[in-house]
Amino acid sequence: MIRLHRLIARARDDEGMTIVELMISMFIMSVAVFAMIQLMGSTVVGTLRTRQREAAVALANRMTEQIRSNGYTNIYMKDGPTTYVDEGVTYTTLRNTSCSSCLTYSQSVTVSGFTFTVLQVVIGVDDAQDGTGAADVDTDLTLDYKRIIVEVQSTTGPSFDYKTQSIVHDVTKDPVTAVQGLHVEIHDPDNGDTLISDDAFDWTITVSGAGVLDQTVDEGLYNDFALLAGSYTCTLTQTENSKDWYPQGFPAATSDSFACAVTAGTVTNITREWQQREDCLVDATKTGKLWVKVTDADGAGITTASVDPTPTGGQTPDPAAQSVLSNGEIIFTGLPIGPYTIAVSATGYVTQSGLTVCVAEQDPTEPQEVALSANPSPGTFAALDVTVTYTGGGNKVFEVTVVSGATSYEQQQTLKKNTPVTFSFQPVLGTYDVTLYCQKGKNWNRRQQLTAQSFTTATPAYTRSFSEAHC
Repeated sequence: MIRLHRLIARARDDEGMTIVELMISMFIMSVAVFAMIQLMGSTVVGTLRTRQREAAVALANRMTEQIRSNGYTNIYMKDGPTTYVDEGVTYTTLRNTSCSSCLTYSQSVTVSGFTFTVLQVVIGVDDAQDGTGAADVDTDLTLDYKRIIVEVQSTTGPSFDYKTQSIVHDVTKDPVTAVQGLHVEIHDPDNGDTLISDDAFDWTITVSGAGVLDQTVDEGLYNDFALLAGSYTCTLTQTENSKDWYPQGFPAATSDSFACAVTAGTVTNITREWQQREDCLVDATKTGKLWVKVTDADGAGITTASVDPTPTGGQTPDPAAQSVLSNGEIIFTGLPIGPYTIAVSATGYVTQSGLTVCVAEQDPTEPQEVALSANPSPGTFAALDVTVTYTGGGNKVFEVTVVSGATSYEQQQTLKKNTPVTFSFQPVLGTYDVTLYCQKGKNWNRRQQLTAQSFTTATPAYTRSFSEAHC
């Protein structure tokens, strides 16, 4: 307490601090400042050392990856020592002094302001698991792997080394297991023999003797590369989704059996053709009825009409044309079931021909109506012949339409491969779009169209043509 009072009294004194007191204060201040400077210097040095080591690690890893990317056969040293000591063990290096693009043993590299000496070493390694020397099962003497060593040494600041190692394997010396099995494709011969890749259709496959039962064949493809070599019988069977398809040439069949041998080390490629079933089934052992009603534009029966059906699915015999009854209707009985085209004519009306109908085993519940248009006055209609050639496989039903606004003319006919067929029309003079359709299953696919065709004179006859390979 006495000392405190003295200091307070002295502080109030005008004489201030003595020289001794001032020197003591300065000394204490100097010690504190020196300690702070020393601490800051240590922090800066520590940060630099950390950055230097990080740069060395990144450099070593990057150079290791660059060496690996050169490929196994190109990894050699072009210079440097013939031996390298690592952890007390001496190794023989792999060198190729005539290779200018191979690795340089020692080089100086500057990264992020730090300069390093980088050593690149390649050592051959023998795999003890496959023997040694000439007894190696890979027949490559003692060289099974290459060991890459990248050593980064500091040249400034504290001395340190960072070393990374990597093993490179020659994959070309790995044993290759041959693939064997089956590759089965289902093609559509009526569509350029192309793969049936529509995912709406699938089949099942059974490989008898191989334990494969009712496996799904999706998008027309099946692969099995786990089969043993041997002779098998494969069976493709339609499902609910593919019930409209049948093996080519066998419209009544629902499955397709065939030999499918597997040879050791070989993938057996097999292609099977399936056709899409038309809506109309042909069966010469069954008969049905064709009921036709002929009307005018107002829906009234034309009593003077004649109907002539023609079988297009190979049915026999070809029934004769018959005249309709007083109500404009006619029923043909005892016709072999299958597809037919009908031609309908009547005095004072435009003849309709090439109309496709199907005769089924079940009795029809309503007539096939055909509306005839009254003949135009002479000189007010044109003559148009449209020739269609189908170059695909099998038989296909095509339809040609001639349309202008609400006025429409259409005909359907079954075409055989490379056999031109003419569709004849008598449209009222005007401009029309002429369109070609093909029947595929239950759908009509538009294949080609000629737009804005002018038929403006009664004579001579106009001609147009289509050539189509697909449906």
